[in-house]
Amino acid sequence: MILDKFKLDSLVMQVSYPPAFEIWDYAGGIASSLNALWGPLRISDANPQHQTLVGEDVAVSTSFEHGILNLFRAKAESSSSIPLLQQTYDIWRDSLSFERITRLSARSLYAREFKSLAEANKFVLDRGLIRWPDCRVFNQDEDSELNGLDVAMRLEDGAGFTVVRIKAERVMFRAELDRAFVQDDIRVEKTRVVIDFDRGLTKSMPSAEVRIGEWFKGYQHVLRRDLPKILGD
Repeated sequence: MILDKFKLDSLVMQVSYPPAFEIWDYAGGIASSLNALWGPLRISDANPQHQTLVGEDVAVSTSFEHGILNLFRAKAESSSSIPLLQQTYDIWRDSLSFERITRLSARSLYAREFKSLAEANKFVLDRGLIRWPDCRVFNQDEDSELNGLDVAMRLEDGAGFTVVRIKAERVMFRAELDRAFVQDDIRVEKTRVVIDFDRGLTKSMPSAEVRIGEWFKGYQHVLRRDLPKILGD
């Protein structure tokens, strides 16, 4: 299975609902409940229509029409986080009093590091999704060390959507520090392949019928069952 060689880097759950005017009255209660569930959390951004709380490997945003939960690294990988998805949803539903949802989706990003961008490109190219040019095209060298691959497939009907994306990339983190204490900046660079799986429901449904845990089990089952049909083993 292709995912067995990758690590889950992040998981995002999004719930959309009709305009929830109750956010003006219950923002503090929502923040307190989310802090008790995921905390300790701190306020990253807040205004009358939106609040974002962040903690270790987690960020939760509650807004007028959307609730978004971001899990990173350890929390994304931990099976103990899954039951908390339903509890997060329950906090939004009970506090904002929405009777229907208009969208439920999850997005998983899996990453695997490679020694070079050329090696990462080869891994993506070996999936057989695109043909690499064998000559100079668009006035660019076909074998440049900076070349990259990014391929996406979107499937959609009236009830939902699935997006599968695979890309090779070089990412860099750089921190400029006080020269009075440290002479050199911190710079970390990684080359990796990312598999991005985004799947969701876009039809309206009663909020009381939503079972996040059951839906997410189905999401994971479909991911592992069908991803090899697109990307191979």
